[in-house]
Amino acid sequence: MFAWFDAASAKNFGAELARYFIERAPSAERNNDKKFERKTKKTLDSMAMQAREYTRANPLNIYKRAQLLNQFKWTLKEAAFDDAYIDKMTRWLMAIL
Repeated sequence: MFAWFDAASAKNFGAELARYFIERAPSAERNNDKKFERKTKKTLDSMAMQAREYTRANPLNIYKRAQLLNQFKWTLKEAAFDDAYIDKMTRWLMAIL
């Protein structure tokens, strides 16, 4: 029963995924630039693949999923991304999971 609440791995993956995005797309202000959009698409495709692999190996219950998404969101927030952009990215990740 306690394993249901053990979300440490999910939280670590959420932070890792956000750091992966931050390294490859450091500026949310440039999200209207075509080159930035192409680069971001490649990064998002890679992130989607990582997320699918993670969830295949580590099934997520609703609590673990929420913890992963929350950690992802706060890691982007700490990197000073725009709140609207963070929400957009978090909704994207929620759809992938």
